[in-house]
Amino acid sequence: MSTHIHSSIKAVLFDLDDTLLGTIEPIWKLHKFIAREYYQKELTDDEIKKHWGKPLSKLLQEVYSTEESETAIQHLLRHKHDYPKILFDKTIDILTSLQGSGIKTGVVTAGARRSIDFDFGHHNFPLEKLD
Repeated sequence: MSTHIHSSIKAVLFDLDDTLLGTIEPIWKLHKFIAREYYQKELTDDEIKKHWGKPLSKLLQEVYSTEESETAIQHLLRHKHDYPKILFDKTIDILTSLQGSGIKTGVVTAGARRSIDFDFGHHNFPLEKLD
């Protein structure tokens, strides 16, 4: 962590996915499992990448070749616990350092609250590190 943090910085907001927690690797593995298990489809990284960033229901319809996005969401929720996101080694150290410098920290994400709560709970994430 740089010791030259500009004194005018009052807060730092982090995107949760692939900034504080590793997401792509486990979530793509989950999508491949769901595609294989429920849709008899071998999903590739290129197929996922093509639709990554779209609203969840649209992404699921595209990658699983189904109109039943609610059913696909239920499959994801059923197996999400088998593919947890990864807490990056330096995440807590960086948040601690920023707070020690008097800088407020926060998270922004498009993820659903239930998903965020699961991710933080799974890693015993110290919520006091976020303002």
